[in-house]
Amino acid sequence: MFEGLTFTSPLLWWGALAAGLPFLIHWMLRPRPQKVLFPATFLLQRALAEGQKAQRLRNLWLLLVRALGLIVVAGLLAGPTCRSTADVGTDQRPLAAVLVCDDAWSSAYRATEDQAVLDQLRTAALGVVAEARDWPPGSTLGLIAAGGALEAIPPTAQFERVEDQLQQLRDVRPHARTLRDAVRQAGEWLRSAGQSRRRLILLTDMAGHAVRDVSGDLLDGIRDLEVTVLAGPGVTRTNLAILSAEVPAGLLAETASVPLRVRLRAEGAAARGVLVVRSGDRVLLRSTPLDLPAGQVVEERYTLPRFPRGVHGLQVTLEPTDRLPFDQERYVAFEVGPPPEVWLLEPGVAQARSLTGHLLENLLAPPTLLPEQQLVALRRIPAEDVPEAAAPPALILVPSGVPLSDSARGRLRDLVERGARMVLIAAAGTRIEWPGLRRYFAARVAREELAEPSRLNWDADSGVSGEVRAALDRCVVDVRVGLFELAEGVRVEARYADGAPGVLRRTFGRGSLHLLTTSPDPAWSTLGARALGLLGWLLELAQAGGTDGLQVAQVPVGTLVKPGLARLPEQGTVRVTPPDGGPPVSLRMNNTAAWPTDAPGLLRLQVADGSQRLIALNWPAEESDLAEIDGPGLARVLGVSEVLLRGRDTEGGGSGWSSALARPGGWLAAGLLLLLALELVLSEWRAASSGEKAGAVAGR
Repeated sequence: MFEGLTFTSPLLWWGALAAGLPFLIHWMLRPRPQKVLFPATFLLQRALAEGQKAQRLRNLWLLLVRALGLIVVAGLLAGPTCRSTADVGTDQRPLAAVLVCDDAWSSAYRATEDQAVLDQLRTAALGVVAEARDWPPGSTLGLIAAGGALEAIPPTAQFERVEDQLQQLRDVRPHARTLRDAVRQAGEWLRSAGQSRRRLILLTDMAGHAVRDVSGDLLDGIRDLEVTVLAGPGVTRTNLAILSAEVPAGLLAETASVPLRVRLRAEGAAARGVLVVRSGDRVLLRSTPLDLPAGQVVEERYTLPRFPRGVHGLQVTLEPTDRLPFDQERYVAFEVGPPPEVWLLEPGVAQARSLTGHLLENLLAPPTLLPEQQLVALRRIPAEDVPEAAAPPALILVPSGVPLSDSARGRLRDLVERGARMVLIAAAGTRIEWPGLRRYFAARVAREELAEPSRLNWDADSGVSGEVRAALDRCVVDVRVGLFELAEGVRVEARYADGAPGVLRRTFGRGSLHLLTTSPDPAWSTLGARALGLLGWLLELAQAGGTDGLQVAQVPVGTLVKPGLARLPEQGTVRVTPPDGGPPVSLRMNNTAAWPTDAPGLLRLQVADGSQRLIALNWPAEESDLAEIDGPGLARVLGVSEVLLRGRDTEGGGSGWSSALARPGGWLAAGLLLLLALELVLSEWRAASSGEKAGAVAGR
């Protein structure tokens, strides 16, 4: 049953000699009666002889049970282990194996106060090296780690090299790499190996984020491939994490406050935490205690004070820290510049501007406010004179009925593809049509008067903030634009009560095209009278648009800094201040490998013209996902029929007594329990029998 049975401490089998102790103690403490002739006991001699004979037989069985118990204890102390038939079968062909180490952040989780999960995985890997010395002659073993913390060793017969490298696997090297590159390299080694048998040994804590981009094609073409997973013992992990911290993309008006959205998650158990937002050494916000339910994503929104013009960075921290603190801080980079530029297209000179156009102008740029108080920089653009802009505006508003030439439509689409947001809005008193633009949404449109007033119900995934959605939901619509035969690629962001589309979006390049199927005109809806919702929606679109030319960027850790990112030049030298606050260094744009992007933080840059750039580096949110993957799931990811999972019970491999008895130590433990139970029964039987005999003798 247990092929390849070995013991971690075979010398402890000498403890089996203790099995003779019960016999020795019985012999030393045996009764030594003196013979005294007493006539009255003559009649009792036969009865006493029969009782002593039966007692000696039962005592002998009791001694044997106790001796066997001591032998079993010695076997348990010797640490029996059993390699599976896949490891020690009769196949004596040489084996080429590669050990792939998953040293992701989750492996740094401390299973106990003194030991991390990575320590347990290293011990399992060293066990593989010990087993490799018993493999058939000509076998080889290679080693590679996802994070590059270990020297990559192609398959070799010098197992001591692999062992020496594994001894150095003590701490997790910060990185955001998955197992994809390591599995690809291991596949290339195995594909070119000369041995007839090949094995991929994956050392992992079973956190699914490490294989999130691994695909089965990495192991294509490898014949006679076996996949073994050393999972180590399972650990119930708890974790506090900031999944994301964001401010609106695009330019922020200097006169506006900064909205901050933070997404949090407590893994494994409910927790309480406090968010702290800092700008340099200045604390901008310390939240009230947040109750985070287990396994749920919680979104929090805050409003930060105004910032002057320029590039700015924030550090968002979640306190207190836990056993896996790497994901409890996030960095945000944003740029404060002039108010976002908004274009309002007007009809030609021969046509009067619609009431909708007047309402939009008064809503976005009230004439009663001074220029420095305006939230947007509004420009009225004649339809026949759409300019060619070097930088796209943030927002373009197109009321219905505005005629556009082919060249004007071409320039508008180019601006959208470069980052502008364009909104088509129904204008009362005009023909409901957007020549050349309507086809992007529907085959035809028509004005519809509703029998009963309706409201817009917004999709929660539309990207519109909760406050703006709440304000828009309070607006009532009496007249709308009906859409027929929606075009492909159109997304409905809001619907009326009867399910008809209310707000639609379509993406083009870096920008997007939107259609609002009603008008702020009081004859159509209350969007103009209750202007907070419409104004908030348009401002959010303006803040998200016109991103061409931003001097800030948000990128994952390990990203190569290339020209164009945050408007960096194609060539030349850039002065770089590392995220850890170290001294600035000068780096050339063509030397991307030297850029310090392997740790989170704010990378501050100064280009030759004296302008500033800011890049926020963060760990990918997927690194905080501790959800485990099972054996069949790993087989699907790796594109193999099955994997041999060692160190942890698989879902179909049994649990409780069944899985415990599948190991040699489990059989010994079960045998010890059985012997203890038998010892108790024999002891009670002995005591009861002795009492009965004594009573019988006394009765005579």
